[in-house]
Amino acid sequence: MKPLSSDDFLAHYVRNQSRIYRFIVTLVPGRTDAEELFAQTSLTLWKIRDRFDPSQDFTRWACGIAHNHARNYMRQRYAAMMLLDEDVLDALADLRHRSGEVLDDRRAALADCMAKLPADRRQLIESYYQDEDAIADIAAARGQTTNAVYKELKRLRVTLFNCISRTIAAQNPA
Repeated sequence: MKPLSSDDFLAHYVRNQSRIYRFIVTLVPGRTDAEELFAQTSLTLWKIRDRFDPSQDFTRWACGIAHNHARNYMRQRYAAMMLLDEDVLDALADLRHRSGEVLDDRRAALADCMAKLPADRRQLIESYYQDEDAIADIAAARGQTTNAVYKELKRLRVTLFNCISRTIAAQNPA
């Protein structure tokens, strides 16, 4: 097995870092924990990059390392609280591995469906979910009541859900 060059390793890492981060988020209770764990995992991946077999799935390998870090992190950080039993953490990791491709497909369909929305509706979704703007601020900026914004967001969620479902069904005909 010939190890990857540093450049090739970095290409794999950059292409998959969001998947690794999303995997970690499913294993720990908070964003701060996930960010700290992602940093630790990234450092470990770099240190042991010569152990990666290029014929294998990079994401699965990296997430396996992240899983081990998460187990140790949770054991050390939350030992007194015992938020999640180790078996539950293992089950979550396994579930995330199995559902990763489905989630990636749904995420891609969401991006396509978002692109189909009119600019003002797309901006509303992005303001609320991506920028995490408060409903009151969004309503004031749009000259609407908070109730009207909530109703519009509800309609947009249904529209996006239906669009994603159609897109996925078209990609995977039964």
